[in-house]
Amino acid sequence: MRKRPITIAIAIINAVIAIIIQVARLLFSSARDGSWPDAIGKPLGSINKKFQTPISATVVVGIVSVLVGAFVPFNFLLLATGASLVVVYAIVAIAALRVRSLDKGHKDVYKMPLWPLPPVVVLVALIYIAYQGVLSDIRPILISVVTLVIGAIYYYVYIHSRRNDRWTLPDPLHDH
Repeated sequence: MRKRPITIAIAIINAVIAIIIQVARLLFSSARDGSWPDAIGKPLGSINKKFQTPISATVVVGIVSVLVGAFVPFNFLLLATGASLVVVYAIVAIAALRVRSLDKGHKDVYKMPLWPLPPVVVLVALIYIAYQGVLSDIRPILISVVTLVIGAIYYYVYIHSRRNDRWTLPDPLHDH
């Protein structure tokens, strides 16, 4: 059965809208939690009084999305999206292995059936996917890794040094 181009376009538009809303919410949450200097964080972490939504963060994400869509080649965006997902999923799998290995009371909070098989399977699959991606074009994975390193540096320079009043995240046991 041949799919019609219009249905594919509608599916892509729907996905983009969902992703923009998700990323806008992440930007808003990071600003609300003090991850940005106040000059940036206050507007991005604000809620519109009438609509009770993070309009500033949504507009910023929308503008950046339009600019990226207009000026970055589609094939590169496709590879970059996949590469960033590989990096994020690898971090989640490694974090799962790390948290469970600490054995400081986390086993009751974060349960995972067939432990440690799921994160190990994910890491093996991601290594294969990353290898295939590097064969196609190494730039997207490098950009993802560099972005992660920049984020880690930002965390340690800005957030970690202000951890008493910035990024005070709730404990999952007490966040009800």
